[in-house]
Amino acid sequence: MAGNKQAIEQIVKWLASWKTGTPQKRAILLYGPPGVGKTVISEALAREHGWDLVEINASDKRSGDILSKVAGLASTQGSLFAKGRLILLDEVDGINLREDHGAVEALNRMIKETHYPVVLTANDPWDQKIRSLRETCQLIELKRIGLRDGLPFIKKILDKENVRADEDAMRLLLEK
Repeated sequence: MAGNKQAIEQIVKWLASWKTGTPQKRAILLYGPPGVGKTVISEALAREHGWDLVEINASDKRSGDILSKVAGLASTQGSLFAKGRLILLDEVDGINLREDHGAVEALNRMIKETHYPVVLTANDPWDQKIRSLRETCQLIELKRIGLRDGLPFIKKILDKENVRADEDAMRLLLEK
């Protein structure tokens, strides 16, 4: 998440809007290349707020009916212990329209009816098959961190863990 300060601020602002009622956009679509922290951010948000995390990997094969039932229940039913809930729909750009008939429509319906924050993730938000989801969600881009932000971040973590690492090796990791 280092180097994505603006994106984090947008996420925090969107989440705060849930506390004052239902926001204009009930879902956010976090997008960016693999490994930038899209899923980890969602998990951290749920943990930080003490919410249940309902995670559905949208690239798993399923029909719109099944997705509609599972996501619909998760988005409208109360939690057993009256805790909040965060719904994570991971890898929505991995939906296979031929095999997952009705999945995108089911997701749009669930987002419109939800009582809980919904986070969708995608590597490619411009994929035509999720065009209608783009219109339903607030888009937030997460970028790969560069050397300037990444190197101090990695060094800080390694120092906390009392781990020594060659700086050239750290640079190589960040450049990949």
